[in-house]
Amino acid sequence: MSENYTPHGFNPQIAELYSVNAALIYRYLTFRTDGGRWVNPTLADLQALYPYMGEWQIWAALKLLTNSGKTNPALVMRKFVNGSYLYRPIVPDSCRSPH
Repeated sequence: MSENYTPHGFNPQIAELYSVNAALIYRYLTFRTDGGRWVNPTLADLQALYPYMGEWQIWAALKLLTNSGKTNPALVMRKFVNGSYLYRPIVPDSCRSPH
C-alpha cells in the first residue's frame, strides 16, 4: 500500500447517500482497481490509511458499499477467495471535483 494516494478525497454524492467513511473507502477502492482488477485490502490496511476510523467504522462502511439496501444499490462487489476478501467497484467514481 505504498501508492501515492491522498486518502481524504471523496465524492460528496456518495457521502450523502452512504456516509463520509464509505465515500472515502469507495474513492480508494476505485483508485486501486483502475482497470477493473480485484484488490484485497484488509481492515488493518485500511485502518493504516485512515487512522481516524476504527475497525468497526471501516467494516460498517464496506458493508454499506457491498450490500444493496432498500434505497441505495451496492457500489462494490466482494468475494471471498483463499481466506481473504477481494473488492472491486461496480461502477467507476466519476466525480470530477472531490470534496
